[in-house]
This record gives sequence, structure tokens and C-alpha cells, in this order.
Amino acid sequence: MSAKVMMYYGAWSPEEVRFDATRWFSSGMYRPRLEGTPAQASPLTMLRDKPESLQAIANDVLLTKVLVAIEQKYPKVDTEDFVLNTPDLRRQIRYAYSAFSEPDKPVDSYWLFVTLQNDTYVVTLDWDVTAKQLLTGAMASHLVKGSDEEVAYLQVQNELAKAAAAKR
Repeated sequence: MSAKVMMYYGAWSPEEVRFDATRWFSSGMYRPRLEGTPAQASPLTMLRDKPESLQAIANDVLLTKVLVAIEQKYPKVDTEDFVLNTPDLRRQIRYAYSAFSEPDKPVDSYWLFVTLQNDTYVVTLDWDVTAKQLLTGAMASHLVKGSDEEVAYLQVQNELAKAAAAKR
């Protein structure tokens, strides 16, 4: 990759501030995230070639992130049964996309899927690539039919069903 890659960072601002992110792409760590028709490389998000698995994160840590995110946005959702019967949440995480929080500070975003009272929620977790840790805060949203999140969720459900069938 020889062309200069200019990427946005941080929260959106009217100044549309970008920095030279070429090194992150030329190293092979990230590749452009193509969007739109005709497809063009996003100046805001990108895709990691080998995302981290996050399998080393304790299930209780993930549970806390999920509960805080869901209770913050959906305070009326009953989470008691989920707390008492928490599944292995690490198996329900999928890499989504990456962006820069600051120049040369990539953050990988992951979707964690949970079903509560027959409704599925997507909790977005952010991973600080350089510090190798989850960032504070997480965002929850209700799963929308036909969304990219639903496609990823269906893949997770399929993988979990195959794993359960293989154990029988």
C-alpha cells in the first residue's frame, strides 16, 4: 500500500481533523473498510486483519459491562435471570470495526450479543489496542432486523448451536 491514508480521529468535529494513518495500513494490521456504492474506503473506520479474541477477559467483567450498558439505556429491562444464569459471554463476542480515538491510538470495537426476555441486545465494547485493555463505558442497542449486527448475531447463534450439537 503506497498511497497516503488520511483518517479521522476522535469525536466528529466541524473541522474534520485527520492524520496520516498510513503506517497502520502498510504494516498489514488494518485494511480499508469499504462502504457505499460504489465502494469507497471509509475515512472514519477500518477493519483489523487479525482482531484479538478477548477470551482472556473474565466473564464477570463482561457481565458488568453488559449490565451497566443495558441498564443505562433500557432501565426497565429485567436482568435478574441473566445475572443468575450468565452464559459464557466470551463466546458471544464478535469483532465489528476499528477507528482512531486520537492520532495513532487505534480502538477496536466488538459486539457482544445477549438475549433478555426474548429480546436481543448488542453491547458495543471498545478495546484499546496499544494499552491492551477494555475502555470504560459500553453502549447497548436493541438488535435491528436486517442490520449488520443481526447478520453477526445469526452467525454467533449458528456457531453456538453447532458447538452444543457437537457435545451431544
